[in-house]
Amino acid sequence: MKRWNLAKREAVGEAIPLRLAIVGGGMATQRLLERVVENGAAKNLEITVFSEENHPPYDRVHLGSVIGGSAPASLSFRPFDWYRDNGISLELKQTVVEIDRNQQIVCTDRGTVIRYERLVLATGSSAILPKIDGIQNPNVALYRSRDDVERIAHAAGPRERVVVVGGGLLGLEVADAVRRRDCSVHVVEMAPRLLPRQLDSDGADLLASQVQALGLPLHLNRRVVRLADAPRGVIVELDDGSRLPADLVIVASGVRPRDDVARAADLRCGRRGGVIVDAALNTSDPHISAIGECATFEDAVSGFVAPCYAMAETLASRLRGDDTSYTPPAASASLKVPELAVNAVGDSLAEHPGTRTLTWVKGASYRRLVLDQGRIIGAVAVGERGDFGLLQEAVARASRIRTWQEKRFVDTGSLWRRGTATSIEEWSDEAIVCTCTGVTCGALRIARGAGARSSPAICERTGAGSGCGSCLPLVEEFAGERAAAVRSRSGQGALVMAVLSFLLLGAAALFGPIPMSSSVQQTPQLDVLWRDADWKQISGYSLLGLCVLSLAFSIRKRLPAVRFGSFGNWRFAHTLVGVATIVGAGVHTGMRLGSNLNFALMVSFLGVVLLGALTAVVINLEGRLPAPYGSLLRRLWSTAHVALFWPMPVLVTFHVLSVYFY
Repeated sequence: MKRWNLAKREAVGEAIPLRLAIVGGGMATQRLLERVVENGAAKNLEITVFSEENHPPYDRVHLGSVIGGSAPASLSFRPFDWYRDNGISLELKQTVVEIDRNQQIVCTDRGTVIRYERLVLATGSSAILPKIDGIQNPNVALYRSRDDVERIAHAAGPRERVVVVGGGLLGLEVADAVRRRDCSVHVVEMAPRLLPRQLDSDGADLLASQVQALGLPLHLNRRVVRLADAPRGVIVELDDGSRLPADLVIVASGVRPRDDVARAADLRCGRRGGVIVDAALNTSDPHISAIGECATFEDAVSGFVAPCYAMAETLASRLRGDDTSYTPPAASASLKVPELAVNAVGDSLAEHPGTRTLTWVKGASYRRLVLDQGRIIGAVAVGERGDFGLLQEAVARASRIRTWQEKRFVDTGSLWRRGTATSIEEWSDEAIVCTCTGVTCGALRIARGAGARSSPAICERTGAGSGCGSCLPLVEEFAGERAAAVRSRSGQGALVMAVLSFLLLGAAALFGPIPMSSSVQQTPQLDVLWRDADWKQISGYSLLGLCVLSLAFSIRKRLPAVRFGSFGNWRFAHTLVGVATIVGAGVHTGMRLGSNLNFALMVSFLGVVLLGALTAVVINLEGRLPAPYGSLLRRLWSTAHVALFWPMPVLVTFHVLSVYFY
């Protein structure tokens, strides 16, 4: 594996940036550019980007919104000024037609020739144009680029007849988009089911019934054999003899890697297309790498956003000089049709030896899990999304699924008991929220702490939601814009423990210390706990043990390596032990504050307990409070809770020494 050393070259005593050429202006390129700017590698590079489109890199995932009329003001990730300000030369409307590997130059169709020292191929994919008689008809449009969707939006007027060729994610997305323009739409899919890359037959059958209920007739297991001219539009002829009149035919029948310029340069390519790369993302030429949909890694090409972004992240790190290797993430996909909830993550159709599937169906909901040697590697949900965000995290971690969880899933459709799945506020900082971009819950908290309160602001700062969009409900829940799908039972338990803490502390404040016998002639009752040295040691060390145990339960959040059990259950155990320490303090001191350092110790202890209880209450109520105030209170009380703890070890040490030596 070759490691690139892209430090500045020294020539005549001056630092000269390395010339980096990037072929392709898609989402993988944009992620690469943003990361090299962020990590500082761009300062050592002279970057030139060639794009055959007339737009700077834009969001291809949500192109359907342009047709449906819900597109944002701009699909572009960055304005032109951003590239100029960061020293990036963005060459639009230029297609690279030749790579001369010997001289290390690239040539474009407009005669531009530049020399490179590192070259990145990010040419993406091209739409597959089926071999159909009459496919060149002017009434046929592809669904792939920004120009394509603008053409479709212009052509698909009200009451137009439209036939969509392709029943995958893109096909259903564009079919729904033109339906919203008051068009009559038919969907033709050559496979026997919809979403053949994500759904099995049962899930696809349920989805098909929901699609048709929207007014989208389906023609499954059918091929278009001919497009015949008609006085108005075309006639779409199917292999079963059916004839569908259409004013517009939209082709969304799949894509293939664009590797033509790589093949012409004699770079090694895969059997199914794509430029072969290793874990360093090097091609067969050590000066050239490839990322995104045009790259083949371990004989696999991915059209999902997550692997493309992961490649860009890895390459950006290597451009800085790091010895980073690419590891394919769990791919995630979401059907972007508002009325249809379909989500898939990981290898949802795996059937190799060692895999098992679990399915659950009820009414309009369907779920399927794929297990490999007892670990979850893929999941699909049709219908209510529910706790799919937790499934995404489980797939990303390849979590082991226990026997009782399997049985629960078959019975209820969920791996977790109703009410026990943690809300996103209880997720650990390392939990993955967006599988496309790798954004964690900790990154969301940092963004919120920096002032990003709304879901769009959080997405803008972290990059979450810029891929398939399946994580947006989680981000909205985190921002307080959507109620949590499941109320955490462990969170409710922590709330009960917090209330109990308030009651115990309130009783101590109201009734004062536990009274002792006023005379030795009185029959001692509880006095033995405070007068007898042995009992004092037993209660003292028990209290100390409870404090240490409470501290131990907090490591689930502090140490990323500790992943056993759910975060919510650890938090509940932490608050439960906190209540026990109040009882232990009462047994050891009779709730007497003492004096001097003992007084400081008791005040610090009671303050830690009180602030811990307040933190537990705020965490449980945060989702019901306005986003800025809820998160602000949680950070305030939790920070104070931790800060007030730090004097305690010193004060406890002095207390023990004073007992034994003074």
